[in-house]
Amino acid sequence: MNFKESCMKKTILILAVVFCLPAAFICRDWIIAESPMAQDGNMKVVYEVTSNGSAVVERMGPGTPFEMVSVYYDEKGKLAMTHSCAVGNQPKLALKSSSPDKINMVFAKNNTINPKKEGHMHGITISFVSPDQITEECTGMMNGKETKTETFTLTRVKG
Repeated sequence: MNFKESCMKKTILILAVVFCLPAAFICRDWIIAESPMAQDGNMKVVYEVTSNGSAVVERMGPGTPFEMVSVYYDEKGKLAMTHSCAVGNQPKLALKSSSPDKINMVFAKNNTINPKKEGHMHGITISFVSPDQITEECTGMMNGKETKTETFTLTRVKG
C-alpha cells in the first residue's frame, strides 16, 4: 500500500469511526435541529458503511420529499463524494484538504454539471466537533455565482 492509499484508507476509517459503530458497521442516527427542510423542525441523518467498507453513505431526511444521498468513496487515492440532490442533479466533489478534525471538498473537474448554468452544491466543509457533534458547511452555486453557505449542526442520537 502506497502513501496515497494509506491516507485514503485512513480518511475512510475516520469517517467510519466518527460516524459509526465500527464493530458492527452499523451507523447511528444523527439529527439536524431546526432544519428549514424538515417538517417538524428536526431532520434525521443516517450514515452507513457499504461496499465492503469502501464507501460511506449519508442520507439526509430519509423518507421525506427532501431526501438527499451523498456517497463518500476513494477515487484514485483521494476522497471523493457524489451528492444526489433533491433538486435532481448529482454534483461530484473532490478532496481539497483534510486534517484529523476537518474535511474540505470542492467541485470536481469531472462533473456533468455546467456550474455557470445549473444550481448545485459546489463545496462542503465537514468539521468533527466532538464524537457527538459534526458541522457541515455547504456552499451552493447558482448561475455561476456562489450562494450563501448553509451550516448544519448534526448531533448524534443517544441510545
